[in-house]
Amino acid sequence: MDEDDSLNALSQTASSSGTPSRIVLNKEYLKRGQNKKGYIYGLGSVQYRDINPSQKVATTMSHNLDNEMRMNGLEKNNHALKEHNEALKEDMVVLKTGWVSSPARRDGSLAGTAARRDGSFVLVAGRDGSPAPDALIHFKY
Repeated sequence: MDEDDSLNALSQTASSSGTPSRIVLNKEYLKRGQNKKGYIYGLGSVQYRDINPSQKVATTMSHNLDNEMRMNGLEKNNHALKEHNEALKEDMVVLKTGWVSSPARRDGSLAGTAARRDGSFVLVAGRDGSPAPDALIHFKY
């Protein structure tokens, strides 16, 4: 009944002056924009995007934000994995091509190194010719 009265008032205002005033339209918006938890302000047409009819606007917007955050995290992880994969491929190419003698050093600490495409070196053997400890060690000059 409340809605019918407001619609009648709106139609009477519209018929008397031709177009409803901004104030009347704002009042109607506030009446219709109220839900159980209060008024909805400033959402505009964004609130109606991707709405599942069985869910409220705030719930749907929360789900959309959660999905966006998850996708962003997955994209970052995917990018990092691709970079690590490329580095691993380069290391394998270096190991397959063989050993390159290292730059001369006084202490002989870089006895077995292999050069990479980006100008860095990979330690593939220790000073005495023993294998490198646990993992390949990367460094740049």
